[in-house]
Amino acid sequence: SVMCCVYEVLLLGLILTLVEITSAALIVDDDLASWDDYWAGSNSIIGVTSSSNYYSSPIHGKYTAFRVSNCPDDDSPCYSAELSNTTALDSTGEYWFGFSTRLHDQWIYDSSTDDQISAYFFRITGSLQSSPQFSLRYTGLSIVARVCGNDALDSETEVCEEQYIGTPAPGSWDHWVVHDSFSHTDGNVEVWRNGVSVYSASSLPTSYRNTQSPALSIGLLVDSWNSLAGAAAWEATGLMVWMETHYRRVKVGASSSSYAEVYTGGESDFTMGTEFAGTVTLAEALVRDIMPPSSPLCVGDGRTSFTFEYTSTYNISKWDDLNKDFEDDVFLAELKHEDDNVNKSWSARVAPGGNIYSYIHDVMGELMAPQYHELGPFNDEVWQIVMVDTALHDADLYVNGMNRKYFIHQAGQYQKDSDLLERPFVSPSVAYHCEGRECLFCGWGQQAHVPTRQTSHALYYTRFKDCGDGVMEQTWMVHNGNPAGMDTFSYTNVPWGGIRTSVLNDAFHAKLDGTGMDQIDPLLGFGSEYRPNLEDIGGYSTFAQDVPMASNAYDLPCGDGTGADLDCSDPAAVQVSLTIRGSNSAVESASHTAAWGRYTVRVDIETTVMYHVPCNSGCEFRATNPRGEYVDLKGVMRWAHSGTSWYMWPITDTEVEVNAKFLDGDVINITRIDNGKPFEQNLAFSWVFGTNEEYNVQFNRQGSRSWVTGKDRVRIGTAGTIYDRDYTVFTVNVFMEVVPGNTFYYRQYVLPGRLTDAHEEASKWVPESRKGMRMEGDMPGSTVMIYATDGTVFGAGIQDACAPIRCNGSTTPQPNTLALYAITCGVLNYVGHDPYFFAPNYTNVSKPIQPYICNDQIPIRPTWQLLGYFAEGACDFVQEALYRTDLCSLETLAATGLSYFFRPYVDTDRKKDLQSNEDCSLVDSEQPHLQVPLTTTAGMVIFRGSHGAYGSSTLASRVVEAPDYPTGPLSTKFEQAKVYVSEGVVDGGSSYHNWNQELYSAALYEDLLTTSSSSVEVNGEYTLLPAYEAAVQMTVNSSFASTPIPHVVEHVKYIASVLGFRIKAIKWCA
Repeated sequence: SVMCCVYEVLLLGLILTLVEITSAALIVDDDLASWDDYWAGSNSIIGVTSSSNYYSSPIHGKYTAFRVSNCPDDDSPCYSAELSNTTALDSTGEYWFGFSTRLHDQWIYDSSTDDQISAYFFRITGSLQSSPQFSLRYTGLSIVARVCGNDALDSETEVCEEQYIGTPAPGSWDHWVVHDSFSHTDGNVEVWRNGVSVYSASSLPTSYRNTQSPALSIGLLVDSWNSLAGAAAWEATGLMVWMETHYRRVKVGASSSSYAEVYTGGESDFTMGTEFAGTVTLAEALVRDIMPPSSPLCVGDGRTSFTFEYTSTYNISKWDDLNKDFEDDVFLAELKHEDDNVNKSWSARVAPGGNIYSYIHDVMGELMAPQYHELGPFNDEVWQIVMVDTALHDADLYVNGMNRKYFIHQAGQYQKDSDLLERPFVSPSVAYHCEGRECLFCGWGQQAHVPTRQTSHALYYTRFKDCGDGVMEQTWMVHNGNPAGMDTFSYTNVPWGGIRTSVLNDAFHAKLDGTGMDQIDPLLGFGSEYRPNLEDIGGYSTFAQDVPMASNAYDLPCGDGTGADLDCSDPAAVQVSLTIRGSNSAVESASHTAAWGRYTVRVDIETTVMYHVPCNSGCEFRATNPRGEYVDLKGVMRWAHSGTSWYMWPITDTEVEVNAKFLDGDVINITRIDNGKPFEQNLAFSWVFGTNEEYNVQFNRQGSRSWVTGKDRVRIGTAGTIYDRDYTVFTVNVFMEVVPGNTFYYRQYVLPGRLTDAHEEASKWVPESRKGMRMEGDMPGSTVMIYATDGTVFGAGIQDACAPIRCNGSTTPQPNTLALYAITCGVLNYVGHDPYFFAPNYTNVSKPIQPYICNDQIPIRPTWQLLGYFAEGACDFVQEALYRTDLCSLETLAATGLSYFFRPYVDTDRKKDLQSNEDCSLVDSEQPHLQVPLTTTAGMVIFRGSHGAYGSSTLASRVVEAPDYPTGPLSTKFEQAKVYVSEGVVDGGSSYHNWNQELYSAALYEDLLTTSSSSVEVNGEYTLLPAYEAAVQMTVNSSFASTPIPHVVEHVKYIASVLGFRIKAIKWCA
């Protein structure tokens, strides 16, 4: 193919050039840290031009990056950046290829357009043909394998086969293996991605009528831009104008080679530890180093993908109207498994705290409860860890209006505080990473019951891994980050979870003898449910859609005369009887209809034992009179209120119809309604938790390392009805003590499938379930370095520092260390061990602690990032400094003189989303923009502007003044700057506000001096929600026509996070 006129190959982390070849079958083994002679022959094409930009940074590590930028205004199109070799392959040969690739994590593609990006990243090209005889390419949001060839050496007939093999996973490494035999009639091709075969074809043409060797090319060739017309057409769409992919290693083997020999994802090829520290971000190391190993069985088939972009699934999930609008507040990531067997396909959505709040099965739909929970959106009816200190928990005691309950939710807090009604406070994410087949998270758990002065120092870690065949491995972990002698977690739910009852109506426990399952019948309400110890059942529970009843007979319950339930076998028990008393005895109970949201009828009955326990889930009954006439019920509120009144919920009958059927003296017979379908037609969902073998290990219960305090149990019970909460609770109670400094983990499995297969499929995972306790120092970690030139800005990582190192810590808990956080609160920064540092009233014992309020700056909320585990006081040098994840990269870019503007929309509604600016213009009548420069001169431009605030023509003029400008220290410039606004716009007429209290300065570094202007938006209860612009005097040392590299995106993300916005899309404007 003809190479493009302008392209970039970015060579990063110069190290080894060629790994020593130890096998004659291995032709080349190149780690691509630099280009070896394999790519440098006389017939090679190396994508380098004098106009390419080169940079080297330890944050990227060892790989070669291939970037292509669309250039429709140039004389010829720009569409290719590749390394190629045209001499090494035989036209009739058989080869093994192994390589590791990663699509740039900031690659943005808008699938709403009909235009489709087409970009090859691996090609074997016949010398006489323009089309590859084998290729892998990105096509829109798909990865496609294509095989082509001529059906004979002298033939011009082209035969091609193309197949979808997966979806791109930007930011994650893919380890590919391709086995290809070149033939005109009997070729064979197989492709593996991350150990899973994703494509296989045989007996087809795989070679063109080559007279020369096929060319092997790695990198990027963007087919969409290979003509000026195509480049211009793409530019007109306003979509992304660049692509970048990374190659980590390439191996080529002869026919005698093998999959194992060319696979590039092994430890020696791709170590995820300090040896290749440059490829591992701090966030990744924090969540990976602490994790116990995954099961060796967790290496199955299917396709895995993940995304951090929120899209609504309301048409599937059908969240309740009460809380449906809060989903995008709790979304962080989605992990998806696609399987050839549709019964095994699923997607799981994860909240910032690392808990799962949505699980969508491709056939059954949403398995999570619909969130019919007032003041508890996506907070209770989700899969999460819950920790309790029973010594500090008091469910009944209230002090100064604050409760003493102690439940640390992984999901977040209830909305029982007026400041949370518009926007719930979910447990904040402090680190996360997705790669390959897994996602790992760390979140700061929150005391759920507010208002309160109870605090939390629980860090919840989770790993969700796709094991193939529909199986998800879930590793739940909690670190008690309290100082020694403080809170001990002594009662736990790992996890607290459940399913949607209307989807999975029935439940089973595995038999202890391994011969199958026993149905839990009846499935009682949570709180009254059967609670077996794990050692007494077979290691898993299964939920099924709706199986037939063994019998529809129903024995009326028994009471003790006080309204409570009593087992009918108890000698003191009295069974309820239902005999109608009087004519027209049925009447609607309007107050209960309103309270329960269900039509409620009260029927007078002859005096019987008082029984007040409701039956409101799995309680569809048929009430039949002696003449065979019946009323169908969706449940019973009271069987015998005060012993004289029966409160029922008819499905269709009204009080008039009930009176026509139930006559004075009728004795009513109760049976259950059976809506079940045959077992073989039922789909199922199994939860594997093991048999608690850890209890039988002596040192777990005695000695200095003991942590087990009792026998673990499983609880399954209904909550509400299918007409409201629609929730069947599932939880495992682990009886243990997690003392300060210790870390507990529990590895479990969930898997969907057919009910008839559930026992066989779930049983094999029971031995893989594990739990254990790790004490400080048990988990070796990587060294975390915090580095800073001064006390204003700092970086942190496990790679080489780009500034003087100020303190060292670890990615895992070590003796005499505590979790260290970088917290932002508007323009204020804090680095330390106290996550409540900016919470107002923290030291006022008569006031609740509110971590979601940022130093009294409503609606700004703090952001938290975990830096690792450090000794107290070790990092005081940076205590008030700003943490930048991209510090080293920014300093590298600053030296290049590259400059850029960012103009995304700022959406000022309650959701606080950063929307893209479609035309890169600043128009007063539109929504305000965020415009941030990367580099400027050491001068400042005073900005004066206007904005149509409140959707009207009102002008909010302002002038920013900086004392001592243009001289004087940076700190005084912005600490003393004041913003003047027109009267009546801010706070009912104040003439000015202090910068630090009201506005956010875009000046992050001494070489980044800006001013800002503000237009104040009033939206609902948010009265002080500013929008920001920056006007600067730029230094532009060179033209730069493509989208900025990743740390520029991080720069925008940081600005947005401080303001409480979430980025949805970015429009780049040169």
